[in-house]
Amino acid sequence: MKDENVIGRFDYDYDYEHEHEHEISRTMGNLKQQTIHALKWNFVGTASMQAIHFVISVVLARLLMPAEFGLIAMLSLFMALASSMLDCGFGSALIQKLDAGRRDMTTVFYFNIAMSAVMFGTMWAAAPAIAGFFGEPALVGLTRFLGINLIINAFGLVQGTLLTKALDFKTQSIVAVIGMIVSGTVGVGLALRGFGVWALAAQSVTANSVRVLLYWRMNPWRPAWTFSFSSLRTMFPYGSRLLLSGMLNTVFENAYPLLIGKLYNKTDLGFYARASTTQRMPAGILTTILAQVAFPAFATIQNDRPRLKAAYRKTIVLACFLAFPLMLGLAAVARPLFLIVFTAKWEASIVYFQALCLVGMLMPLQALNLNVLMAVGRSDIFFRLEVLKKIIIVAAIVATCPFGIMAMVWGQVVTAILCLAVNTRYSGVMIDYPLRAQLRDVAPSFLLAGAMAIAVGLIGLGARDHLWTVLTAQVLVGIVFYAIGSAVFGLGPYAELKKMASGRFATFKQMAAGS
Repeated sequence: MKDENVIGRFDYDYDYEHEHEHEISRTMGNLKQQTIHALKWNFVGTASMQAIHFVISVVLARLLMPAEFGLIAMLSLFMALASSMLDCGFGSALIQKLDAGRRDMTTVFYFNIAMSAVMFGTMWAAAPAIAGFFGEPALVGLTRFLGINLIINAFGLVQGTLLTKALDFKTQSIVAVIGMIVSGTVGVGLALRGFGVWALAAQSVTANSVRVLLYWRMNPWRPAWTFSFSSLRTMFPYGSRLLLSGMLNTVFENAYPLLIGKLYNKTDLGFYARASTTQRMPAGILTTILAQVAFPAFATIQNDRPRLKAAYRKTIVLACFLAFPLMLGLAAVARPLFLIVFTAKWEASIVYFQALCLVGMLMPLQALNLNVLMAVGRSDIFFRLEVLKKIIIVAAIVATCPFGIMAMVWGQVVTAILCLAVNTRYSGVMIDYPLRAQLRDVAPSFLLAGAMAIAVGLIGLGARDHLWTVLTAQVLVGIVFYAIGSAVFGLGPYAELKKMASGRFATFKQMAAGS
């Protein structure tokens, strides 16, 4: 008898291949509604999770020292690299493959578990060498403890992938928020009891444990007792290139913490890590919300290039309309924000944060351009672009690392601009939307956001006292300035967001009147 449990659009217990054509037809017809619904829930979940994470990180930053955050940052490359190898790109392959069936899902599930055991063993054996590289004996135990995350995550990778494929971000949002609250409580509790860096490590393991347990509780999919090497071979060309691209990206994304930890000390790395982590919170919200929804949505219409271009164009204009004022505004209010939230002991992070906000401003554009290549199945081009971008990053690191951390940060800004040109090269060819056309579409948002940031920055220029008053004035002026400017110059995303908000308000009024 058929299992009636359904997640999103997929019932994983009936013959998926038999119903595939009907599902695709229904998906095409309802793609706009599904995408809007997914965006809403992804925004709710991501924003809620990041808000909770920000509060927790503020508390931990006040309780712990920069050096303790630096120790965790030293392991970022090794843990991220092991995590990227764990999935081998098969999760993205399941999303991109329109006819992925239960055999494919089950095969990837068991493969992930096997790889997690290999990766955990590797991390365990490499722990003394990692500690010796940095000259920090405490990293031996930390590396082995954090390696548990690899085993835990392996049991939830397919469940998370299937929820993403079904655009079911409601379930993922609920899971993420619960996991963040539970793990944050554990981390803060241990920090208050004097456990130091181990509070951060325990927070990480707890977050992953809760997330995977809830995935199994809330997702009815279960693996069958089957494994298919032919299924792996089918997905391997696409997945392997994404794996190599992901590994390259992971290595170079974490190269700066690695070099700063090696060339300087854990306290300097702690200051840099605080700036980088804080910058990635707001930039990550937008990038995660849009990219996670865009990839499966774009994949669904991958064979309709005019429709794909229209959807992509609309997405990046909206992304930049939100990202530009957010990141430039944060750079303008950085000083009072850091001194109020993190206290004066983190003041050295401010200049790093301001420059990194320029990198974060481009993150949604970078991710969405790459999503086009992933959606149309061109992981080969994706990989070649990643290799080219890493050559640019190596050149920037070699040119800047002798001149200090600030020079390395500005090198990241230049690299982000050059990499954007690389990312848009092939997506421009494939959907006839090159970089110059993209820049023309997002230029109004950039110019208005830049003017807003200048006005906001002038308010706080040289301010040392009454920081709460200064920050409040800056935020209010920034919001009013950008909103009025958007209305006056008729920016498209502003009108659309206003229309959506008006429609939602009208609905609430009708509900209230009916009650």
